[in-house]
Amino acid sequence: IGEMYSMAGAFDSAMTWYDRTIKITPENPQVYIDIAYLHARRNDMVKAEFYLNEALKRDPNGPARELLRRLMASKTGR
Repeated sequence: IGEMYSMAGAFDSAMTWYDRTIKITPENPQVYIDIAYLHARRNDMVKAEFYLNEALKRDPNGPARELLRRLMASKTGR
């Protein structure tokens, strides 16, 4: 549901759902990736980076690794 709100641009409603999901499944890295995506859409790259790092803590070899690499590359222009 959070992802649907995010895609519709209803970021506050999306965060409400993501916060609920984190309380239920705090070790699910995908939730943190979804939140990072939401913040990236809002051009808040600091928060996007934070949440990608949270996902990486939960799944060090998961997709957050590549997403974080891309985010860092976009910040440095590489």
